[in-house]
Amino acid sequence: MDEIIIRPREDQPVWVVQSVCGRDRKRVFLAFRQAAEEKNPAVHGTFPSIYTVNGTLHRVECPKKKHLSHVKVIGTLNDEERNALFSDYSNKTAASLVQKYDEFGELLQKRENSENLY
Repeated sequence: MDEIIIRPREDQPVWVVQSVCGRDRKRVFLAFRQAAEEKNPAVHGTFPSIYTVNGTLHRVECPKKKHLSHVKVIGTLNDEERNALFSDYSNKTAASLVQKYDEFGELLQKRENSENLY
């Protein structure tokens, strides 16, 4: 049986986001939207959701589905970064893009116990 990999489509934007809720809060991820809205039987309605990957905690084989209100959008990938991501959609590429934004942007405060995170 073939495994279905959820991945971004080339005609959609890929965002750089920071999680604000959950055990992965304050971490940076690449995010994309698979469908505009999905049914959630627990909520009895539709909700905007995105899929997040960072190559380490949430790998490209199994992206994390998050509610849109649980992330803060930092920016979008530029054309060069998008081409790199789509030409080689792997954990290594995702992790290198996330690390670039995590270290050099004005995105995150210094993490506490950062040696325990990786």
